[in-house]
Amino acid sequence: MLRGPAGLILALLGGGASLYGAGTKRAASAHPQAPDLFDSAQECGATLSPLHRANELEARALARIQRYPFASIEGVRAAALLSEAEHCFARAQKPEDARRVHAESQAWQRRLARDYAGHQLRLHHALINAQVPDAAAESRALLALLTGQEGPYVSWLRHIERGAP
Repeated sequence: MLRGPAGLILALLGGGASLYGAGTKRAASAHPQAPDLFDSAQECGATLSPLHRANELEARALARIQRYPFASIEGVRAAALLSEAEHCFARAQKPEDARRVHAESQAWQRRLARDYAGHQLRLHHALINAQVPDAAAESRALLALLTGQEGPYVSWLRHIERGAP
């Protein structure tokens, strides 16, 4: 019986089942469902000036997008700010700005979704190939994107992260 990080990885893969064939399929479905990165659309929280709020939110979102390469959660927070800015522009009766920010928001969410899926794919590959350091690194990357969220998937990622040497 393997102990330590390799044993943890094999246990997560389904009790040490073969890493090929049926074991691979079992490993692919052995983890909990990944949560969504994005909350539902954010409503405009402005009570007095939705236009001022929209401009402020958009500027804050763009600043967070700039920080995304250094702190992944900033990208997720930027998506929420863009969503709210879109609604504030619409409430301020600025449909062109609302459409522009909507397009920015959709493009940004696609980028984040690609990054999220890429980390999940690399984690899956690392687990199947018992690459403990790579699995821990991808777990950390996913946990950074999911900062503030809880649930079975986040707990599962924390177990993998702790299994790293």
